[in-house]
Amino acid sequence: MQGIIIVGIIIFFLILVICLCNAHYGFGDASVKFRTEGGSTIATGHGSCLGEAVADGMKDLYSKLSLSSHKDTIESRLSVMEKTLFDNRNRMYRNDVKVCEYYISQTKLLLERKRAEEERQRKSKEEKERLLLEQRQAEKEEKYRKEKEKKAEALKRKKEKEKERNARKARDDAIRREREKNLPEQRRFIAEQRRLMTDALRYEVLRRDGFRCQICGATAADGYKLHVDHIIPVSKGGKTEMSNLRVLCERCNMGKRDKIETIITPMKEQANLNKKDKNNLFVGDASQNGSCDHEEIIQFLKDQQVEYIDKTDKGGSLYFFDETIANKFKQKGFLIHYTMNGTKGTSWRAAWYIKL
Repeated sequence: MQGIIIVGIIIFFLILVICLCNAHYGFGDASVKFRTEGGSTIATGHGSCLGEAVADGMKDLYSKLSLSSHKDTIESRLSVMEKTLFDNRNRMYRNDVKVCEYYISQTKLLLERKRAEEERQRKSKEEKERLLLEQRQAEKEEKYRKEKEKKAEALKRKKEKEKERNARKARDDAIRREREKNLPEQRRFIAEQRRLMTDALRYEVLRRDGFRCQICGATAADGYKLHVDHIIPVSKGGKTEMSNLRVLCERCNMGKRDKIETIITPMKEQANLNKKDKNNLFVGDASQNGSCDHEEIIQFLKDQQVEYIDKTDKGGSLYFFDETIANKFKQKGFLIHYTMNGTKGTSWRAAWYIKL
């Protein structure tokens, strides 16, 4: 009888232990929700007990992850899995805990592989960018080298052309000098003076004379072609120098040809010349008798207090700066010229001048 009582007590305690175990580990139909820190549910696990439900949810989370998943997604789910296991570890069987730890470890391996893959991609991208930069730099250097070679080649061709041009000029000069040796002295002089008429000298004469014909005052704007004329022709001993050059229009130059302009000189020996008249500039018309008293002209300008420059000592002209006096000279038959830019003798001021 006592044995039966002892067996009953043991069975009672076993039933009590089983009940306690069922209460602790959750036997029956269990479910667990996996929530993020924001409170949203990302998975739900089901099982006959709490441990199986947690393991089922972790399996579901892990199965949805792959190497193509975003790194932040893997990290977020790993955090949820670790938190869920931490909260339910004490109420789970050891085997279920190991299953959950397995899925957590696999998720960590996946995260490491993902990080390694992203690092590899980053390095690959940096390597491609570096190679692309090196390629562009190499192309730039190659382009610079080709341009440098091209410029060097162009400079070399230019020097060769200049050398050929100088050699050709030296050869032509030698031929010319050899040919001029057989020419008479006058022809050699003419050829030398013609050669001295350079474009630079021609421009200086044009600028000095205000780009205006020194006889009729015509300009290129009037439709006339301007020439640089030798006052004393080269064929008659005139030299190619500024003092013997002037600007003439084509018409005046063709009319002058190779003539030497006659300089009107005082003729005091003409006894029939009348003296100075108060009402007129000079007695006697210069256009009629072709002569005038040089001293009377100068005296008249002094009496009128007119600024003038006497160039007649060099066979030149008498310059003055009064339009009224210029008109009186014109009335008496003198050929009067006007220079807008003046000449060297007039300090480049506008002036009227008369040939004497």
